[in-house]
Amino acid sequence: MKLLACSFFFIASLLFSKAQEIQVLKEVDTIQHLSKNEFHLIEEDFDLSEKEPLSILKGISQKLKKDNLESLYYKLAAEANELGANAFTIEEFMSNADSIVLKINVFYLDKHELAENRLLIPYNMICIFGDIDNKPESKNIRFNGDKIIVNPMEYVSHQNEIGEKSTISIGGLIGTKGSIVGREQKESLYYSLKGFSLTDAPYTYGQPTIGFNNGTFHLVPLNFARFLIHVLKQNKL
Repeated sequence: MKLLACSFFFIASLLFSKAQEIQVLKEVDTIQHLSKNEFHLIEEDFDLSEKEPLSILKGISQKLKKDNLESLYYKLAAEANELGANAFTIEEFMSNADSIVLKINVFYLDKHELAENRLLIPYNMICIFGDIDNKPESKNIRFNGDKIIVNPMEYVSHQNEIGEKSTISIGGLIGTKGSIVGREQKESLYYSLKGFSLTDAPYTYGQPTIGFNNGTFHLVPLNFARFLIHVLKQNKL
């Protein structure tokens, strides 16, 4: 009986350990920077011509329980910080019914470079993300009165013009409704409809503070949102 219990525990531990795996594909000779709780997606127009990646990381996740795209992202972030990196570009992304593969190049950007990268993020965008967990479902919202379906592993977006008023709502007459007005250099807003499990993770700096109070529309941390925009399918409103 003890042998059977030990065998079961070993098999369960083995399956759990392989549910998410982080591979370091390029070793770092010496760690020159201390990076903690920083993981900035490098925007496509940022000039990296004179930079070499500190390392290349590959994350593989089986879609089991809470092991999903979000948890894989934060595990890669933690590994990158350990190597002295605070920023990344996406080399490869693949998602199917059973697994996720994400390969990234990681870099260290100083505060001036981070500020330059930040300027490349568009203002006045409204982005609403669909489910990214392992039991996804489509959600219905209304944007300026029109019914919109937000599908899993997709997001809908709208570029608000300065002075333009956009209204988003969910849940009908007793649901949530809010208006967003475009303003000069206003931070873009990123929402999920379900709420992600790790939004209290340390990588939440730079998050806009405007939101709805009843929890129906959940603010998504800026850098995680910028990552999702680059890997999920976009549907423009």
